[in-house]
Amino acid sequence: MRHPSQSFHRTKIGNILLFGLFLVLLAGGRLLWHETFRPDGQPLAVGGVLDIRGLAPEPGRTLALDGEWEFHPGVFLMSGGPSGREGGEPLLVRVPGKWNDAMRPDDPTPYGYGSYRLRILLGPEDRGIYSLYVPSVRSSSRLYVNGELLHETGHPAPDAETCVPDNEPFTAAFSADGHGVVEVVFEAANYDNPSGGGLVRSLRFGLNEDIQHERFLSVTLQQFILVVLLILAAYLLVLYFIDRNRRLLHSSLLSLSIALLVFNSTEDKLLILLFPINYEWQFRILNLSIILLVYVFYNVILDRKDGVWQSRATLAFRVACVAFACLVALLPLSSQFALRNAIIAVFALPALFSLCSVAARALKGLLTNMMIALAALAVANHFAWWAYYSLNGMKLPFYPFDLVLAIMMLSTVRFSRYMALFREQQALNAKLQETDRKRDEFLANTSHELRNPLHGILNLSQVVLERERNALSERSVRELGTVLAIGRQMSMMVDELLDFTRLKDGRIRLNLRPLALHPVVNGVLDMVRHMTDERAVRLTNRIPADFPKVMADEGRVTQIVYNLVHNAVKFTPKGVIAVEAETADGMARISVSDTGVGMDEQTARRVFLPYEQADGRRGGIGLGLSISKQLVELHGGQIDVRSAPDRGSVFSFTLPLADAASDAEPGASGAPAAAAPLIAASASGVATDGMREPYADPPPSSFRERPRILAVDDDVVNLNVLVSVLSPERYEIVAVTDPLEALELVDTREWDLVICDVMMPHISGHELTRMIRKRYDIAELPVLLITAGAHPEDIANGFRAGANDHVTKPVEPLELQARVRVLSHLRRSALELVRMEAAWLQAQIQPHFYFNTLNSIAALQHTNPEQMIELIDHFSTFLREKYKFQNAAETVPLADEFQLVQSYLYIEQVRYGDLLRIHWEAGDPGDLRIPPYTLQPLVENAIRHGVMKRSGGGNLWVRLDRRDGGAVLSVIDDGVGMPDELIRQLAEQTPASGNGFGIGLRNVDYRLRRMFGAGLRIESAPDKGTNISFIIPDP
Repeated sequence: MRHPSQSFHRTKIGNILLFGLFLVLLAGGRLLWHETFRPDGQPLAVGGVLDIRGLAPEPGRTLALDGEWEFHPGVFLMSGGPSGREGGEPLLVRVPGKWNDAMRPDDPTPYGYGSYRLRILLGPEDRGIYSLYVPSVRSSSRLYVNGELLHETGHPAPDAETCVPDNEPFTAAFSADGHGVVEVVFEAANYDNPSGGGLVRSLRFGLNEDIQHERFLSVTLQQFILVVLLILAAYLLVLYFIDRNRRLLHSSLLSLSIALLVFNSTEDKLLILLFPINYEWQFRILNLSIILLVYVFYNVILDRKDGVWQSRATLAFRVACVAFACLVALLPLSSQFALRNAIIAVFALPALFSLCSVAARALKGLLTNMMIALAALAVANHFAWWAYYSLNGMKLPFYPFDLVLAIMMLSTVRFSRYMALFREQQALNAKLQETDRKRDEFLANTSHELRNPLHGILNLSQVVLERERNALSERSVRELGTVLAIGRQMSMMVDELLDFTRLKDGRIRLNLRPLALHPVVNGVLDMVRHMTDERAVRLTNRIPADFPKVMADEGRVTQIVYNLVHNAVKFTPKGVIAVEAETADGMARISVSDTGVGMDEQTARRVFLPYEQADGRRGGIGLGLSISKQLVELHGGQIDVRSAPDRGSVFSFTLPLADAASDAEPGASGAPAAAAPLIAASASGVATDGMREPYADPPPSSFRERPRILAVDDDVVNLNVLVSVLSPERYEIVAVTDPLEALELVDTREWDLVICDVMMPHISGHELTRMIRKRYDIAELPVLLITAGAHPEDIANGFRAGANDHVTKPVEPLELQARVRVLSHLRRSALELVRMEAAWLQAQIQPHFYFNTLNSIAALQHTNPEQMIELIDHFSTFLREKYKFQNAAETVPLADEFQLVQSYLYIEQVRYGDLLRIHWEAGDPGDLRIPPYTLQPLVENAIRHGVMKRSGGGNLWVRLDRRDGGAVLSVIDDGVGMPDELIRQLAEQTPASGNGFGIGLRNVDYRLRRMFGAGLRIESAPDKGTNISFIIPDP
């Protein structure tokens, strides 16, 4: 087995060889570039003359004007000024080079002014346009060619006060004189740069197009590198703002600092060409870029963490960077050159330390460290060659490839790190998705398991509360109510969990159809209205009844609006909750606004996320708004919220408007599609004529025996389907679309069942049910509600309004038929019960009445035989009318009832004598009709419980007052009267005592209300008698 130290040794040697090979590659590329553009075999200037006759620049080739130039220190040859050394010959200096020694031989100095001159000898045949490229003349200059001023950079002057420094690269075009001679003169001055003045860079000479092409190549390569570096810096900066990783910020600043350093220090000075930067700020930016480069290079290379800044050396380095940056910004131009040298000297050690650290880590064999080390080596190679060119005054086109290589390597490092993070993120996402799937599966299973026992708890609690309400204390009743409220809230949570799971699995399908929003909102407000009973909150539906219909699923839209309104109620202690709508761009925008507590911007951004709650203390699990958002998006709409703390909230969502074709009445195309919302899709295409109901009653033998049903729905299509499903042979069905018309029909005709849709404009099904319950109780006229959604609160609100039962769209035909059959039988059974109760009352009365009448006949036999004969005649009439009533229809002529009552009163007056004084004030009843046995129980009640309770007897009035539309029949006595509590018990139809008192009055009242819509009116007071009356409408 190989020892670990041997493997490390081999890896180290391999890495060293790789470093060497990479360095050879960098050097080879640079040397190849150098050889391609280096002047090869061209003559040098000698004695201020460059003789290139016969060697003039060929197309595609330029020459360097290197060699001996004439130099006149302290003299401006062309623009005038002080002369040079008196009587002396011009000095010969080497270009490129500094004039320090030539300016003052005994005491060299970089400061001063002077003139350079070079004569270029061309052949007389060379008549082309030539150009001269001047990369740098320190620190200001003027160029003359053949005595003509071609360019001025800055303003050279004999003294520092009037001299204006500027050093920008430029080109100048010209042609030779008639003898093929070009005389080039530079007047230069330097009072700012301490390193040296004059022509410190090679000047390029050649045909104009060649010079321009060479410069274009150099500038283009620099621009390419600049764009790449700036894009990389911007990309890393964006990643930093996303990830907030400080290493990304350092990498971005590193790219920026390299760009600033490279393009402010090369001979072409691209930064000056792109931006108007003056001479002083060129040096400030250069020094700042050096500081920034060293700082970020130190951090990027070493991957420093926060803890490293605690070390003294690193802290000192950081302080030094800040201090040098301040000095660069504050010190004048004359100090910037010395400051740059100080910066390089101070930061050379940290930079060397960083490079050594990178190399040491790269030797360990890690690919990332190796790439960083090679990138650092490429950057160092670039600046090393730049220093070499600067020291030797060489001018070559910009070489970009070492920087490109470094950028590629650093990008590869960053990309590899992000790929590793991406793969790790993918693994975590897969694990999270699996966990999320298991959580949803657990919640779904748990919800299903909780549903049955939870409903059992709710049902048992409701039964106990209703059964034991009178036996329990007020506190126990209140606490049981709280238990039910909490249970219903838990049931809503379970339903939300199930809906959320179905939405995630894509198991919810929409039943789209044209839908009116006004009745939907009315129904939702009815559902939550009981929640605002104890709070000063007003619910308002501001959507007009004629608002355009939307193409949506009625049940799901109800769920969305309910969730939003319910949420508004929870967070609005007082004020207004309003629902509004508007149209725009083919969409309806529905808004639910409140004046509640509102929420901040951060909460508003998270409010539609699953399991998010603005205030966890308000209950719920945070799924309602998330479900609403998914349902809205399933319809093709969007949902949003606008809110501010203490200023309320506005939740808005959009739904597509229904087009004219989908909103039209069904015509020749038929109505199967329109029928789908009411009848289940599985049965919508099945003909109902041949459908056989299980355990159905046989068809009625006559038309009158059929149960009479009133169907109310604003959708004509639904009404047609309802009539088709309920066999016309079995039921008599009247269908109306207007709830107000339905109320009129309820008052004018007798019905066995009302079938009503919940969502209707103007008056909802719940409101219509409440109005019906003011006239009839649940047994007198059953109401079956048809609702779009099975929301527990919607169903509970229907039962609170007084409905007997409900069905949910789309309903199975057999289910609808079964419920209609049961409810219509319920009403008829209630009527039969009333009839049997009346018969029982009569049976209770008859034995005593017969016995008393026979005693009276027997007593009159000896005292008054004539009266006995009259009594027998009235008794015979009473028995005849009584047996006739037992076989009568639901109503009898009032005249027949009068005949029965008159016979009864004669018999009772014979029995009681002067104790009972009868006042008959009823005229001809005409064709008025009333239910049988209506008047006789009232008269009997007045005699037995009123007049005869007084020791001296009393008076009894039977009065018929005719009026428009009918008559008022009254039975009045001056007996003992009734207390208010007894009247209240009779009005509430609760037994007044254990002996059956009040049963007869309740029976009569029930039959009158069922027949005429209004029952008995009782006016009484203790010791002041009683007046019982009722209204008889004209037939």
